[in-house]
Amino acid sequence: MVRLASLRRSAVVPFVASCLIGIVWLNQGQKAARVDAIVSAHQADPAANPLGVVRYVLLNLYERSGDEEIYFAVANAIRGLPYDHARLTSRGQDTPASFARAPAEDGRWHRPYTEVPLEYPVAMVPLILLPSFVAGESFEAYTRAFGALMAVLLLAAAALAIRVQPAENARRQWWWMTALLLAQGGLAIRRLDALPALLLTITLFAAAERRVATAGVALGLATATKLLPAILAAPLVAADRALWRSPGARLRGVVGFAAAVCAGLGPMLFPPDALLGFLRYHSARGLHVESTWAVLLCTWRLATAGPSPSTMSYGSFNIDGPAATLVASLSTWIAVVLVGVVTVRCARASAPDSEVARRDRLAIALLAALAALWLSAKVFSPQYLTWALPLVLAVSVKRGETLRWLLFAIMTLTQIYLRGYYGQVIHGTAIGVGTLLVRLVLLVAFAVVAVRSLERVDPVNLGADRS
Repeated sequence: MVRLASLRRSAVVPFVASCLIGIVWLNQGQKAARVDAIVSAHQADPAANPLGVVRYVLLNLYERSGDEEIYFAVANAIRGLPYDHARLTSRGQDTPASFARAPAEDGRWHRPYTEVPLEYPVAMVPLILLPSFVAGESFEAYTRAFGALMAVLLLAAAALAIRVQPAENARRQWWWMTALLLAQGGLAIRRLDALPALLLTITLFAAAERRVATAGVALGLATATKLLPAILAAPLVAADRALWRSPGARLRGVVGFAAAVCAGLGPMLFPPDALLGFLRYHSARGLHVESTWAVLLCTWRLATAGPSPSTMSYGSFNIDGPAATLVASLSTWIAVVLVGVVTVRCARASAPDSEVARRDRLAIALLAALAALWLSAKVFSPQYLTWALPLVLAVSVKRGETLRWLLFAIMTLTQIYLRGYYGQVIHGTAIGVGTLLVRLVLLVAFAVVAVRSLERVDPVNLGADRS
């Protein structure tokens, strides 16, 4: 007990560092329009603020996102408060007609989907609304509250992930959490992806603790927030077949999963066209410029015909053309095949011969399946990397070090182009496409390392049993 207490005390400093980075450091920045005004004022009179260059770098690095402006508009529209009508109703070219709804600013509540256009599952609505009760009508206060909420969710996920392995790992893993938060940057707390990250981590923790019903419920709720996590069930089960061997365990897991999905998506059935409209919206989205297929297509076009600019539609920059449409339509099936490959590798691997190895197998299976989704999806928004941020901390020190370094490199490179020269990416120039190609190589390396690690189940000398 004394040793365990001292280990926990040794993790206090990196834990506090993670809290400060997530809740305070990443949660600075101003609205885009405000940043532009500050930069213009500095350019007009540089002598008035000699440290303006440093300030500009920080303002640019941690500028509030357009997504937060959408969340703020949605929250206020639902509550009948003043909101930005353009942010609520426009998603770029080919915005669906269903978005041409602007509820009155009458102080009354308005229903999502039927009165307030929304592109997110209803399970996300509480997270969108909650900061508005703290902030009132102030966008700045809303973003601070929203960012702090997302940071707390990620910190909770990290705490659970670190508990998956022996206590000896805690100090080192909390330092990794700090580093990964800095690598992901403001993106980690400017989107809603902290919630699915937490739910996937709960799924892993429950499976590691052999709580099959809890694992099913958590994965079901993760599915209700983003839909894609549903496909992670197969590799999770294959990674520890003994856990699901009994009919009772399988039944508890399936019932928990189904009940959670129904609870999370059920409200969208009233009226039924809310769920159908949501599914139609996302099925109609084009080939995202940062996806694997868009990167390869843009590389080919760059080599043969010059830069291939993307267009803003359905809330993201997408690649147009027959080839892009074909690949986008096939992407779901490709994802199923790739996750199927991960599942088969999990099922064929020899049984782990230690508790540490078993828990590693579960975490690595989820990470490998996530990598398969990143590489195959038609939409690869960089915030999807946040899902792996806590999960990678659940792999033991020796076996997970390469995965953590690769994720750190992927996140850092992503933050560089997002905050440095995203215009080069969306215009399909050599530097933009070249950067995405480098990141694609890193993503493939992450996937290969994860899949190969499924076979290496030798015990790591870190204490096989939890204290």
